[in-house]
Amino acid sequence: MKKEIKITLIILASLVLIGVIFGFTDYMRLKNNKKPIFTYRNANIYNETILLGTEYFGLGYSIIDCDKCTKQLYFNPLYLSSFGWFIGTSNINRIDVVKSTKCGSKAKFYYSLDEDRDVYTYCLDNIIITEENNNSSELNDYLKTFDDAIYYIINNYTTNPGPSFDDGGSKIYSGEDFNILVCKTLSGNNDIYIGDKEMGYKEGFCK
Repeated sequence: MKKEIKITLIILASLVLIGVIFGFTDYMRLKNNKKPIFTYRNANIYNETILLGTEYFGLGYSIIDCDKCTKQLYFNPLYLSSFGWFIGTSNINRIDVVKSTKCGSKAKFYYSLDEDRDVYTYCLDNIIITEENNNSSELNDYLKTFDDAIYYIINNYTTNPGPSFDDGGSKIYSGEDFNILVCKTLSGNNDIYIGDKEMGYKEGFCK
């Protein structure tokens, strides 16, 4: 019995390792504008009648190549035959913003996502995330729970943006009580600004 268990664990570990290698290879190929080579099928993703991109399915993973999303590539680990076990957090129940009583003209640094992208707030004192399990936390703590947390919020809790700005493609997404400006400038600025419903593309943003 122990031998059978050991063999089973070895097989499972080997499949996971192969899936990781295949997934990383396909992700890097898509990142470099090449087709994946280890996926077994793909499906187009639509928002009503608008084609957003393509989802590729591999051994234990899927990769979404979304041209019209805030982030082009999404890697979903442990994904198998359209049934996914996602590593992340529970769904958000609501997002509450606390407006500042003293709103200046400048945005405040809030959180660093990576070397090339920071999050700023404008005219807000706080942002509270309440999940469906009733756990509440400030946005900066929620952003630490999984890598794509900010994109999860943008894609699921805001409406489709209007036309892009002529700076290279920056867009404003509207939530219930807040706006989110996603910068995408010709100079390479990819910062994100979160503010009240009156926040637009202010002078000094996306610089």
